[in-house]
Parts: sequence; structure tokens; C-alpha cells
Amino acid sequence: MAVGFAGIAACESSVCELSTKAAESTVGAEMPDTRLRYKRWKLWTPADITTLGWYDAQDAATIVQATTPGRVSQWTDKGTVGTRHFLQGTAARQPTTGADNINGFNVIGFVAANTYFLQMGSQPFGATISNAAIFLVLNVKSVTESVVTFSLSGSSNAANRWNSHIPWSNGTVYFDNGGTGGANRVSYGAGWAANKIAIMGFIGSVTNSVQQIWEGGVLKVGDVTGHSVTTAGNPLLGAGSGGSEPDTCAIGECIIINGTVSTELRQIIEGYLAWHWGLVGDLAASHPFKLAPPLLPAA
Repeated sequence: MAVGFAGIAACESSVCELSTKAAESTVGAEMPDTRLRYKRWKLWTPADITTLGWYDAQDAATIVQATTPGRVSQWTDKGTVGTRHFLQGTAARQPTTGADNINGFNVIGFVAANTYFLQMGSQPFGATISNAAIFLVLNVKSVTESVVTFSLSGSSNAANRWNSHIPWSNGTVYFDNGGTGGANRVSYGAGWAANKIAIMGFIGSVTNSVQQIWEGGVLKVGDVTGHSVTTAGNPLLGAGSGGSEPDTCAIGECIIINGTVSTELRQIIEGYLAWHWGLVGDLAASHPFKLAPPLLPAA
């Protein structure tokens, strides 16, 4: 059974497929023998695609607690490579586990006043980010702070940032792909209240000429120009470079992709996250996974 899938008791279901096969009758003549074959299915997860990193707070085995119980020194990568962990070696900066939840499922808690944040030990994108995406399930605990929720480029500097403020203290969600003075920025006024839970997707692609913010499967804002960003540090969660502009939020899951993201893949990821976290009600009525989670044929 997939971990934490709200309302789903098993990860496989049976579907009947009608087929025919020639069979000999008792008198030796061939006649069609109609039989039912049963095809088994499994729930789709990010393990079924190539990810740069995948982090799921429902999976207790991926959370390494420090000497102080309830504090996170490592959020282990479940993705394709499996070694791109988010780390925090400074005890005073370690976020929490087991202290908060989304629909009863564990989350990693970040507190701006304490400058809690996590950072990868290396920069997996290399020198440049040209095509990337990050999907998050999070609870915005405060909307009065000037924050960086994540930075894939490891920098808060204008020319090097591939990051987002969810939201800024003015209630606006920003997504920057480099550019000084907000030149390569898209944003929308969310009007968020504290404790808002959301499925968020941020996609930036030079190949597809897009810079987009998605919320619950709905495109909130998008540009038709993609931008390459020179990295200047390692990816961060919960703050900008050096712990600057820390956020107060709870992150349940994070999926990072190095490459382009098709419409189909985006919708599959959104559907997976919605069903995994009991947030199906947050998907748009027209979303292809509003009524059932994404499935794959079982091996």
C-alpha cells in the first residue's frame, strides 16, 4: 500500500479485459474460447519517473532526527539518484518533525524566527539551470513575513535566483528566474490567509519558453519566455542563501525535476500529490485526476 494515500485501502485494483483464444473442441474443430483476463494496477509515484530529488515527510524512514528528538538533520532523497539529501548540521537551525501535520500526515516545520532551513550538500544542476520544476505540498503558516520558500539556485541574489516567495509579506506569490529588478519574474496576488494549504508547481523552461506558477492544477500566472540562471550555491528549503529571508511554513512533500515537464506529467504529479495528502478537493473540477489517482499497470 502506498504511504498515506487518504481513502485508498490498497495500491492495486483489478480490471477485466475481454480476450479470445482459439481452442480445440471435443470433436477437434477450432472454435473461439472467450475468457476474461484480469489486469492489475498500482498507484503512480515519483519513483516511476526520473527526478532530481524527491522528499516525502510521510515516510518516517527518510527523516533523520538530530540528537534533539523532533529536529531534522537530514531529509533523505527518495528520488532517482537517492543521495541528494537536504541537510542541516547546525542544531539551532534544524526544522521540526512530528510537531505539525497536513490532514494528519507528518510535515517538516520551518520557523522564520528561528531561521530553520535545509540545504543540499552539493549543486546537482551544475553551473546553470535552464529547464527545471519543483512541486510542493505546503501549509503557509504566516503571511506577514518577507520570505524565500525555496531556492534551487542556492542564491537570493537577483541575477542568480531560481526561487519563490510563497507569499511575500504583501500577499503576492513571486517566482524569479534570474534578472535584476524583477526582470525575469512572474507573480500573482494570492490574498492568502495564514494556514493555507496548497499544491504548488513552479516550472521554468528555456526549451519550452515558459515560466509558470500552478496552484491546485490551475495556471495562476505564466510567461512565454524561459530564462537560464547561473547557480551560486546549493538548493535550499525554508530560506534563501545563508538562511536569509527565512519562511514560516510546513512542507509535506517536494519533487524536483531537472528537465522539461509536459502537461501530462504535471497533471500526474498534481494528481499524485492531491491523493497522497488528502487534498483532492483542492484540484480543479476539470482536472483529469479529480475522481481517481494516477495508475500504472503493475508488473
